[in-house]
Amino acid sequence: MKKILLVFIFLSFTNVLIYADKLFFKNYDAQSSAMGNSIASFSNNSFSFINSPSTNFNFLSKKIDFSFISLPSDTYAGASAMCMPFSFGNVTLAGSYSKDSPKIEDDYLEDNAAALYLNYTLPIFKTCPVYENIGGVGITIKGSRWNVDGISNFIYACDLGAHYKLHMIDDGFFIVMCVRNLSNKTDLKNKNLIEGIENFDFALRYNFKGASSFVLVADVIKFFDNQMLGCACGAEISPISPTTFKFGYTDYNDGYLKGVTAGVFLDFNSFNIGYAFSGINNKEAKHTINMGFMFGVIENENKAYKYYLGVNFVRAKEAYDKKDFINARQMFENILAVYPNHAPSKKYLQKIIYELDVQKKIIELSINKFLRKAQKAYEANNLIKARVYYKEVLGLDTANTQALEGILEINKRLKEIDNNENKEINSKKIVSLWKEGVKFYNEKNFVFAKEKFKEIISIDSKNPGAIRYLNLIETQLSNIISVQTRIVFEQGMQYYNEKNYKEAAKYFSAAYVTNPNMVEAKKYYILSKKVLKQRYDDIELFNKKSLNLIAEDEQTFLQEQKNAKDYYNKALNLIKKNKLESAFAYLDKAYRYVQEEYIAQEKDRLGLRLSEKYYNQGLKAYNLKQKSSILVGKSKLL
Repeated sequence: MKKILLVFIFLSFTNVLIYADKLFFKNYDAQSSAMGNSIASFSNNSFSFINSPSTNFNFLSKKIDFSFISLPSDTYAGASAMCMPFSFGNVTLAGSYSKDSPKIEDDYLEDNAAALYLNYTLPIFKTCPVYENIGGVGITIKGSRWNVDGISNFIYACDLGAHYKLHMIDDGFFIVMCVRNLSNKTDLKNKNLIEGIENFDFALRYNFKGASSFVLVADVIKFFDNQMLGCACGAEISPISPTTFKFGYTDYNDGYLKGVTAGVFLDFNSFNIGYAFSGINNKEAKHTINMGFMFGVIENENKAYKYYLGVNFVRAKEAYDKKDFINARQMFENILAVYPNHAPSKKYLQKIIYELDVQKKIIELSINKFLRKAQKAYEANNLIKARVYYKEVLGLDTANTQALEGILEINKRLKEIDNNENKEINSKKIVSLWKEGVKFYNEKNFVFAKEKFKEIISIDSKNPGAIRYLNLIETQLSNIISVQTRIVFEQGMQYYNEKNYKEAAKYFSAAYVTNPNMVEAKKYYILSKKVLKQRYDDIELFNKKSLNLIAEDEQTFLQEQKNAKDYYNKALNLIKKNKLESAFAYLDKAYRYVQEEYIAQEKDRLGLRLSEKYYNQGLKAYNLKQKSSILVGKSKLL
């Protein structure tokens, strides 16, 4: 590392002694050049600081970059930079050179010059719930030796910049500011090049969310020497990794920097290369090429560790927001396996367990409903309808024993009906299949033989010959499986000896499931799970509590079913005794517990009878009242 740094410093100072550069007017960063020279480009090469001092904030390991610029009038320039990340911030050292051939005599843009740059960037970040870069501040100190027509002068200057993510508005929204070229007053050939602040740049950046990365930037620049306003805007899109396209427009109102910009860039993690085209005064063009290399270990491992943890946490949270609870649970469990004290992941895992429990309860209620309907259809000998209901149950719970057994029984009965007819119709086909199956068996091609005999069974389910051969084939295949099981077990032992107990448990489990007689697979599976158990104690405790709640809910459900049945029977007895009001009250209680169709129908029928009863009583009372009025009238007449 020390040798690389010494060689880099030597080459940079050699450039200073030999070449020259228009330090304050050239942009060696191809990525920001392609986006209209915006300070909000957030380049992934270390030349980014030349355009915006705060943006070298996201490097985790050392990086070297090289740049070459071709300008009109036979002008060319080159630069090299090295970024070194430390725990207290990122430091970048750079050197540049240029060679100019002015078109006019009084053009003060030099014959040659040299420059050095030193940049320091301090990242701004948050660590809760996960590590995230949200901004940065930076300063660039730079010096250049000018040589115009034999007259030399030294210019020094510095840039100040900052950027910040406005996460209170939107996670993709950034504000960027930069004050450039705070400098001494310098005269060359009676030209005041710089005095005080050259310009102030204010920019906004927005990162769109989506499958392809898309970014928009816009700048407003205030120039203090001529009191003019300039502007810049740009965009980037990354449709396919590792390719990124950038384009933009620049107008500095200086009669020089004005025109469209564009570029294409390839990023291969440890190596990146890119090209930018910049229009100049809508007539000529500037071409910039960057090449960079990342090397060495990550200087701040804890920072990188938390950063990648943050990426996984964001993905898991997105899965949770989409209600993809199964994948989200797996992601959060993976995080906790590496980072067991990560409180936000524990919190989301508890939420997921609760959501899955709620879904499970809803599914169980639906399953019970379909099972009752299937049983009624089966008792009515409607086998097709019963099978449909059982399949609805399996759509909710593929391992439901009652539904599986019900379908097996229905299929058995249907096959018995069709079996005799199929035997007669397909007798020739059975003979042909038998010959093929025996041939394959004798050739020890057990897979194809099994298919032929199974096809015979599908036609004649009780064919003794096919059943016998299938049993023989299963015996042969079990011998093969035992060999394969031993291979799986040995792979598990390899992981176990390497102390990778999580992977070892998977292989031991697979070996034991395949061959339940392999006692040693079960033994090592239990040993592996014991080692892993410590990490999941909190989750297991929560699961036990959740199972207890489900059991209590199931008990409540059964009690409600019993209460509903009792109230319904009481209502039927009261109807027989013509105690209709009391019967209707019991039916209403039963319906509150179980809203079944037959209870609702009984309520409707009883309601009609009560309506008719009350109507007759009301009519009778009305007639009696009229008769009483007539009698009172007669008595008055008398």
